[in-house]
Amino acid sequence: MIDRPADIVISIPGPFRGKGRHRSRVQHGANGRIFVRQHSDPATAKYEAVLRHFGVQAMKAAGIAEPIDCACWARVTATWTPPASWSGKKRQKAIAGEIAHVVKPDGDNIAKIVGDSFNGIIWTDDSHVSRWEITKQYGATEGLSIEVWRYE
Repeated sequence: MIDRPADIVISIPGPFRGKGRHRSRVQHGANGRIFVRQHSDPATAKYEAVLRHFGVQAMKAAGIAEPIDCACWARVTATWTPPASWSGKKRQKAIAGEIAHVVKPDGDNIAKIVGDSFNGIIWTDDSHVSRWEITKQYGATEGLSIEVWRYE
């Protein structure tokens, strides 16, 4: 474990989403051949743009001009507010960490959207992230927090 403050800290308030499934469509090329084109669903593409915006701001705040081109570690914390339908007592237990968040999106889909969105902004490629730490939890406010450390 790294025992120093993160090199880059990104906090994104509000609701968030995991990486959605790719969509496909058949297209005709200029040469007349038919091929399949892959693209992100619109909601995923919109949220990736939000992540990129916050990533650029975080790089400026950290005083880092170029994307990380070495091994790094990313800690992603996804926080949801407990459902309003829950009793006050159950909501308090959830916020205190006594109830785990076990519904979608999956942690790996959260890592995918973060990794892909920050390519060329935070890191040159998400293959440089040698350690991912994903936490899904309940809290008083909803949002996504990402901390990144460079291995020296």
